[in-house]
Amino acid sequence: MFIRVICVFMCVMVMGVNFAAAGNEKTVALVMKDLFNPFFLKMESGAKAYAKQNNIPFEVFGVERETEVERQIGIVDNLISRRYGAI
Repeated sequence: MFIRVICVFMCVMVMGVNFAAAGNEKTVALVMKDLFNPFFLKMESGAKAYAKQNNIPFEVFGVERETEVERQIGIVDNLISRRYGAI
C-alpha cells in the first residue's frame, strides 16, 4: 500500500511539473484520506515543499477520518468539475 501511495504521489508531481513547464497555471490538488494521520501529514508536508520549490500552484483537501469515503468522492468530483490541472 505504501508503494502504491508513493507511486500515485509521484505521478501527480510529474504531471504538475509538466503543467508548470508548459506555462499552464493549472493547480495541483492533493486529496488526503485523513487530515490528522501522521503518515498523511508527512506526505502533505513533502508535497507542499516540492510544489513551492518548483513553483507549482498546489492545494490540499481531505477529510477528518479515513472512513468518510463518500466525502472523499465528493471532493474529487468537485475538483474534477473545477478543472484542476492534476488531482
